[in-house]
Amino acid sequence: MKVTELHVESAISSMAPGSLQEDAKAAEWLDRVCHHHIEAALQAVGAEEVKYPHHRLLYERWVTRKAEGFYAEEGCAAVFGQLGQQPPPTAGIAMADACGKRLPEVLRGEVDILELLFPRGGFEQAGTVYQADPHQDLVA
Repeated sequence: MKVTELHVESAISSMAPGSLQEDAKAAEWLDRVCHHHIEAALQAVGAEEVKYPHHRLLYERWVTRKAEGFYAEEGCAAVFGQLGQQPPPTAGIAMADACGKRLPEVLRGEVDILELLFPRGGFEQAGTVYQADPHQDLVA
């Protein structure tokens, strides 16, 4: 068995019963949050405003995926208000939401994404994703 397979098997076996379903729900919400912020950034930022080449590549990819209907599942307005549901309170979702709100600024080069992930060079915010979200063990 490969080391990665052992790591995944170990992480899965250490999970509490029902946690895989909770993780699937959290992953679905994480996708929704990311799609919401990508859609909002595409509306707020024009291609000519994207400052850095690597961000332009991402932007172009998002535009292509939007044209393919990838972000049109339910629309931005429905993401957080759908049937009164709230996303599970995970550190990963909180970080994606906090950083996603500033995605237009990142694309324009007004703020460095590393400063959003590691404020003042600290690891506290990013570290909570790995400490608080048990399913992150699968990718660590």
